[in-house]
Amino acid sequence: MTPMNGAGLTWPDGVPKGWSLLPFKRLVRIRDGQVDPKLPQISALPLYAPNHIECRTGRLLGLETAAEQGAISGKYPVKRGEIVYSKIRPALRKAMLAPQDGLCSADMYALRPICNNDAKFILYAMLSDGFSVAAELVSDRVAMPKVNRDTLADLLLPTAPVAVQKSVARYLDRKTAAVDALIGKKQKLAELLAENRAAVINQAVTKGLDPAVPMKDSGIAWIGAIPAHWDIAKLPRNWAVIDCKHRTPSYIDEGYPVLSTTEVKPGKVDLAKATRFISRNDYLDMTVGGRKPAPGEIIYSRNASLGAAAYIKTGVEFAMGQDVVLIRSLNQPPTDGLYLSYLLNSSIGMTQVQLFCVGSTFKRINVDQIRKLMVPVPPTEEQDLIARFIENETEQFFLKEDLLQSSIAVLQEYRQAIISAAVTGQLVIPEQGD
Repeated sequence: MTPMNGAGLTWPDGVPKGWSLLPFKRLVRIRDGQVDPKLPQISALPLYAPNHIECRTGRLLGLETAAEQGAISGKYPVKRGEIVYSKIRPALRKAMLAPQDGLCSADMYALRPICNNDAKFILYAMLSDGFSVAAELVSDRVAMPKVNRDTLADLLLPTAPVAVQKSVARYLDRKTAAVDALIGKKQKLAELLAENRAAVINQAVTKGLDPAVPMKDSGIAWIGAIPAHWDIAKLPRNWAVIDCKHRTPSYIDEGYPVLSTTEVKPGKVDLAKATRFISRNDYLDMTVGGRKPAPGEIIYSRNASLGAAAYIKTGVEFAMGQDVVLIRSLNQPPTDGLYLSYLLNSSIGMTQVQLFCVGSTFKRINVDQIRKLMVPVPPTEEQDLIARFIENETEQFFLKEDLLQSSIAVLQEYRQAIISAAVTGQLVIPEQGD
């Protein structure tokens, strides 16, 4: 009979001879007993929190002491080499080995292997598909899923004789390191392409296309010199910034998508991932559906994808949610917003967003601050020429970046598959080498 792992999830059919599937509590102890992080001898210790751990990889992203994080409430002690696991949002698979003695936040569990079980093997097993999906299924909240202590203790985990555990862990260390190195190279190349693409855009939207054109000082440090025949002005001189306030609609399973800030991407809207929908009647009701953007206009995000400007190319029908604004040309006939969308998404636009945004944990920019954004304004015909030039020049960058991201995704899936197969005994692992 196929073993079950909490909430009816099955592990692979059977495990090799000598292996077993055991409740989590038979392999580790979940630490309890909090300490006061304000005590001098405690405040200097590193405090591990979910935001310090990379999703799915087990890597530590940064290290800060309890004092540096301003910790005041009780924390759990962690010993070097123990497992730290985020109990919130288990789909993110945030778990790691503590590199030194420290503390973990109340959003984490500190796990001490027992009976000589290998901590690295257990970590890999927790990052595997079987364990992680089970943890997702039994998490007990919707808005912020969480795995409680008793549920975690009862989840099944594959295990093997200690010598085999160590062999599997060494194998996975080698294999994941090789995959990670290749992913890292591809990510650096993608970053370089993005930097070069950004340089093309920044040059065009601030200097124009004629290298011999006379220049003048814009009077703004982060913009620098601009062509002498260009104007520079606050956004509302040429474009209306329209707040999209409306009453909260009744959402339905299917219908007209309601755009949120997470669907606003630099240059475009991503409605494929929309999660909220309204009826046609609500869509047509301006008090519910709000503003309806037209082709050539811009949707601007005030938080989440902060400062992203999405250019509307076609008349896709969707409603505008809260925390986005509509940017519409005041010229007659209206100026196409493609040039402005490139400008707002460039370093010129984003530098101003960082200057004007408010909030500590969640950054946002207010509508009045958006209206203070300073933009170089070429003549209308030149705006169109610059926008089309950027489209043509950046097309190849986007194609190459997409190929790299697809390749990275395949490698990440391969990495995950190796882990899941190795910790369930589905791979034959030599004692030495690969």
